[in-house]
Amino acid sequence: MQQAGTGMAFTAPEGHPDEPETDLRLHRHTLAELLRCHVAACPADNFLVRPHLQLVERFRNGESWAILSPDDHQDLAATLAPLPSAYAEQQGDTDAVARRFDLLLYNLQLSLLRGEPRFTRLQQQLRDLAAQLEARANIPQVATELELIRDLLRDEWWQDVTVPMLEEVRRRLRALMGLIEPISRDPLYTNFTDELGVMRELDAAVLLTRDEFQQFRLRAKGFLKAHEDHLTMQRLRRNQPLTPGDLDELQRLLLCHGVGTERAIQRAAEECNGFGLFIRSLVGLDRNAVKELFAAFLADGTHTATHIRFINEILDELTSRGVMDPARLYDPPFSDLAPTGPEGLFSEAEVNNICYLLDLIKTRAVAVQAA
Repeated sequence: MQQAGTGMAFTAPEGHPDEPETDLRLHRHTLAELLRCHVAACPADNFLVRPHLQLVERFRNGESWAILSPDDHQDLAATLAPLPSAYAEQQGDTDAVARRFDLLLYNLQLSLLRGEPRFTRLQQQLRDLAAQLEARANIPQVATELELIRDLLRDEWWQDVTVPMLEEVRRRLRALMGLIEPISRDPLYTNFTDELGVMRELDAAVLLTRDEFQQFRLRAKGFLKAHEDHLTMQRLRRNQPLTPGDLDELQRLLLCHGVGTERAIQRAAEECNGFGLFIRSLVGLDRNAVKELFAAFLADGTHTATHIRFINEILDELTSRGVMDPARLYDPPFSDLAPTGPEGLFSEAEVNNICYLLDLIKTRAVAVQAA
């Protein structure tokens, strides 16, 4: 409430002369009504609210939000914003992760309106979240918003970004934030002795920023998707063995069309433990090829509907991402079907067979890179 309340007097931001004023006015009206509801839901019997009842009563009225003076801003930010409100509970909007995303997007909007330097940092935070969502494109809710998610990763989308555009991002993606799995790391304790080495100057031209690499990844994905009929691409997506020069040909293809640089290709191979795995992560596998690979497994024995759903989830992931680590079998959506792991659903031999097939798919991609 405090972040949004400090910027209620919207004006067209500098550098965006074509900003539709009506969109900004509509956004301001929506925010004002949201904040009014927050104030109206402040419990009058609360000991923190009682000393400020006169101010609360004033801003319960929608007319008080029509024009806000600097003193009004001060009252809202310093006095009313910290007061407890039951509005979120009344609306069932208690998702802390989604509300943190709201705060990020409201700060982005304010920094854009004010032309603040922190905009770049906040922008990168949003793009990092978008990249994590894109990696989970196999989840239906994420797939629905995949076009917007990928737009956030492109420089072009940000060139003429507006406050209403950022607000649309907030509304459409806030519910997806809970799908991003937090990364937990065990503490690492060290006992190093600092030593001063020989100083040398680094060539900044050979360094590749995270954002530049993400741009290369998006360009490569779009280019390869458009050239899926290429013979090498067909063999790669069908999980067929490639000749020693096939990956070199793909690298030359990306370089000749200006999709990436040698440095970007080298980093792609390093980060994905092989250029073949990198390409697979972009274009996925042909679903029919994956189904053929698992056909013998499904034909061997009797399987329940839950078994079939579990295998179909594997097919979905392989089709989307190209490879799959067996450890994923213990995470959602697989754990939704087998809470104790695949061992609770399949026999030991069947689990070993599934892991063998997953390893075979990965090994072929690694072998492609090594050839």
